[in-house]
Amino acid sequence: MQHLQSQLIHFFGLFQNVFLFRIHRVAFLRRILCCYYKIICEKATYYYNISHSKDYVAIVTSENPIGIDIEKTRKIPNYLINYLNNDKEKSYIYQNKYNIYNRFFEIFTLKESYLKMKRNTIFNIKKVILKISNNKLQLNYDKYYYLIKHLNDKYILAICEKK
Repeated sequence: MQHLQSQLIHFFGLFQNVFLFRIHRVAFLRRILCCYYKIICEKATYYYNISHSKDYVAIVTSENPIGIDIEKTRKIPNYLINYLNNDKEKSYIYQNKYNIYNRFFEIFTLKESYLKMKRNTIFNIKKVILKISNNKLQLNYDKYYYLIKHLNDKYILAICEKK
């Protein structure tokens, strides 16, 4: 476990308390979430957030409010892409026809990690404004650290933490 944690620290840099588990069964997912919920809740000085998607569970802890989201990239209907994103975001998404779904999930995971950090709901996703410059996504707010990582060709993870 120590080796895995040092790899994750190297991979995520600033965010040193990221735990990533690969799972194969929903029952195992429930056990992981219950164990970490108990461990993290005993340390009242920490904030934590949990996300899961298909084969992975991601957990992050911090001394500051923090959110995490992991998503398996997959094909989704265009009407959903158009509904959830503003014009600048849609332009970024459709700019590369071979990367449409990766780009959509980059935006989606960053917005969802921000909303989870703010303890808000997914229903407010359209209210989160991203800045896109030089083909890079940025939160339009200076009070937060954020990160988007492609774990492999199938998963995207985003973390947002209050400075």
